[in-house]
Amino acid sequence: MLVFDIAGQDIEEIINTLNRAEAMRLLEEIQMQFARSGLDSMTMEEINTEIKAVRRRPPPGSGRNRSEVLKVPLRKKKNK
Repeated sequence: MLVFDIAGQDIEEIINTLNRAEAMRLLEEIQMQFARSGLDSMTMEEINTEIKAVRRRPPPGSGRNRSEVLKVPLRKKKNK
């Protein structure tokens, strides 16, 4: 929960502050998900391989079902 004094504050600044706080919370959540799945320790080579694989896929709306495109999971890092 985020609590702060808004008296005398500009409404746009308040909204920007809330948006930044939400963005930081979401980033922390994503980082925790990556850590749990082992994706936080991927090498640049592994990351680039994933990016190339995604770029080779047909674009959405090219005849494939949207759910097929969105549900393709990332490969988990192999334990060495």
